[in-house]
Parts: sequence; C-alpha cells; structure tokens
Amino acid sequence: MPSFQVVGALFSRRIFYLADSTRFAFIGNYSCSQPLGKIALRDNFSQFDQTLNKTLKYGLLIFGIAIIAVIGFVSYGLYLMEIEDHYGDIQNFHFKSKNGDLIINKSTSEFGIVEKTWKRLNIRTNEKDSTDLYFWVYKNGVQTKAEVYRPKDGGIELNGITYSELMKKIDNSELKLITRN
Repeated sequence: MPSFQVVGALFSRRIFYLADSTRFAFIGNYSCSQPLGKIALRDNFSQFDQTLNKTLKYGLLIFGIAIIAVIGFVSYGLYLMEIEDHYGDIQNFHFKSKNGDLIINKSTSEFGIVEKTWKRLNIRTNEKDSTDLYFWVYKNGVQTKAEVYRPKDGGIELNGITYSELMKKIDNSELKLITRN
C-alpha cells in the first residue's frame, strides 16, 4: 500500500493535500489522531467516499422529492384548468356533487342522477342514458337554471317519479340543496 508525505494543511489541519513524486491528491477531513508524517491513502479515501456517498444520496433524494412535488403541482393545476375550460361558470357542480346526487333543471323541468368521473360529470335521466353536464345545463347556447340535491336517507329511485312528485320531496325536506347556478 503506497504512503504519502503531507505537504500542506489548510483550515487548522482539517484538510490535507498529499503528494508523492508524481501527483497530488486531495483528502478531506483527515483525522488528526494519526501522526502527520506518513498517511495511509486507503483509509482516508474510504472516509472521503463514505462522506461523498452520503451527501450524494441525500442530495439526490432531496432533488427527486422536489421534482416530484413540482410535477404533482403542475399536474394538479392542469387538471383544474381542464375542468374550468370544459365547464366554465358551472364548475362548482363538478366539485361539489357526488355520485348519486339528484340534479334538477328548473327551466326545462328535467331531472336526473349525477354520475361523476375524475374529470367529467354525466347526467342519467329517464329519457337518456348519459348526457354531459355542460350540454344538459346549456340548452341552445343559453344557460338554464339548475340545482343539485342530495338525498338525506341515502338514495333515490327515478323509475316512475314525476317532476311534481320530486318538487314535493324537496318541499318536505327529504332532499338537501348542495349547489345551484
């Protein structure tokens, strides 16, 4: 194992430059418990490698977490922007309603049940299987009056119910108002 002569010390004997006849080598944080004459190179490089590996691992970990946080923040912002672009003024219907809520269009006397996905809100009625909220609220380019209700006891069945019976249930406080436009 080669040994080197200490040729210089900086910062009160904490950092040493070791030299032999052909090259210089940097050794960080040398332990002063050994005599300052000949130093075993292998011991000091392993200590330097351990410090470097630990610092590199923590640095990469922090960098990775920061990158994941930035990507998550940007992705969530793009998700919100997509909802706002599609629904515009009625985006509160998407955020406040849940699957199984009842939606009533007061202008056209239609009603249906909300079926929600992570980026779309569809309305299932007796006449149609599924209609997007935007097309259900905006009829002929005009925004109609709509309200979302949640049943207090759990669920509601639409088979055979009429608009007037539904309005009676609202008057009897069987349905709780969630949002309206």
